[in-house]
Parts: sequence; C-alpha cells; structure tokens
Amino acid sequence: MKITEQIHLVTDPLGEMFTGVYILLGKEIALVDTGLHKTPEEKVFPYLRQLGRGPSEIALVVLTHGHGDHYEGIPAVKRASGAKVAVHETDAWLIEEDLDAVLWRSLHERYPDCFRPVKAEPYPKPDILLAEGDSLSLGDEEYQVLEIPGHTEGSIGLYQPQQRVLFTGDAVSGEMLHFYGDPEQCIASDERLLGLGVELMLASHRYRPAPDAALRGADIRAFIQLHIGTIRTAVERTRELVRASPRPVSPRELVDALKNVSLITAIRLLENLVCRGEAREVRAETRYW
Repeated sequence: MKITEQIHLVTDPLGEMFTGVYILLGKEIALVDTGLHKTPEEKVFPYLRQLGRGPSEIALVVLTHGHGDHYEGIPAVKRASGAKVAVHETDAWLIEEDLDAVLWRSLHERYPDCFRPVKAEPYPKPDILLAEGDSLSLGDEEYQVLEIPGHTEGSIGLYQPQQRVLFTGDAVSGEMLHFYGDPEQCIASDERLLGLGVELMLASHRYRPAPDAALRGADIRAFIQLHIGTIRTAVERTRELVRASPRPVSPRELVDALKNVSLITAIRLLENLVCRGEAREVRAETRYW
C-alpha cells in the first residue's frame, strides 16, 4: 500500500490484526521492521518487484523494538541483500534468538507462574546499536531516533522533522494496552510525541479505533490522547479493584476485569501500585497483589 511516494506499507496477517513492514524507497531501500518469518519472501519481496525494485537493494533494516513480529524476518532479508540491522541498544539482546525466546525466558525467570520459557535458534546479532539523537538515512531522507520507552525499554520513534513524519512501532496502541514498562513511562513517551506536531504517524499495526496504521493531521493528536486516557483509566481501575477486593488480586483476574490489557501489562499495572505504596505483593502459589 502506497502511503507517500517514498513510503509504502506491506502487511501480513497476525491473528485478528496484521504486522506491518514499511518500505522506504530511495537510491537504496530501507525497511522499518521485517515482520514474521515468511513476511519478507511472501509479502515484501513480491511488492518490491511490482515496483520495479528488488530485495537485493535493501541496505538497512531499522527495528522499532525487539519483538518477534518485528524481527523474525531478519534472516530472509539478510539472505536476499546482506542488509545491516539497526535496533536500540537496550533492545538488542531481545533479537538474538528466534521466537521471542530471550523475552519469554526473562519473563519466566521473574514470573515463573505466568510465563513459560521457549527454546529457539540463535539469530544474527544487530549490526548497528541506536540511541537517542542518532540520525539515519531512510529513503533518501534523514530521520532522527527518538527514545520512547514503554512498550519495551528500547522502543524508538523515527522522526523526519521537515515533513513531520513519525514511525512509532507499537508505542501508541489506542485502546489496546500491551506494555512491558511502567504505565507512567508510557504516558511520558506519548506526551513527548504530542509535542512534535506530527502530520503523518505510522504504526506497525492497526490499533482500535484507528481506521488504519497510518494516521494524519488532527487524528494523530486524538489517537495519542486516547492512548494516554486509556492508560490512566486502567491505572485507576486497577487501584479500585485492589482496594475493593477482600482477597489478593492476581494478574489474570485483572486481565479479565479490564478486558483490553495483556498479561504483562496487568502485572505492570499492579507493580505500579506497589511502587506507589498503594498495594503490597503477596507471594503464594502464584504471584498475587
């Protein structure tokens, strides 16, 4: 799908959603994320050929963060082009094994009753480690690297200030809450993005209630504000549930109560209350708050 003359979006089904790979055209080709294992060969490469370009022209892959639906396509891209892979230095460790194995192992170590470890094959290590303020040439335009932690510690935005174009990965997810960091960290990142005056915001998935992954103009501000409001509502609702419950509340009970949060997000919401001194953690057969 053509977004602008230089920016195209290729999607691959992912449950009820899709995962997106952005193609940035120039003298060389850059990708923002790689999608799933087969996304490059089944979706991205055929799309490039329709444009009269080829996968061998891909010179750079920039990952918005270190989750499998964004990095699993790395080997296919490397085989086709030898492209370099860039990721924020904080998320680099997450992409060095397939199937989110490093992530699941770390979650299992911390929350053994909530997550199971996964065995997987090693993946290529990143070629470029990114940090705040770095500049990247993507599609013949210079993009700034913005640190926007929350969804992961190493989540980044890619911002083109002249055209006010911003790639956000999974950082701004509308009514769906799926963050691995602290909720206040997510809000701070969102508020930073609000100050940029973005004219075109490009997410990696279509998050409810957005009509698509690409948003323009006033819809961007409204969507970011919706995400902030959804986080704050979840924080307050978690506080109410914990205070009203006659017994400890488990993360899975919170998922059922809030409906729109993932298990790791429920844990982070409960931990937020503990950090604020508004709840305490009770260890039993499973982790309770």
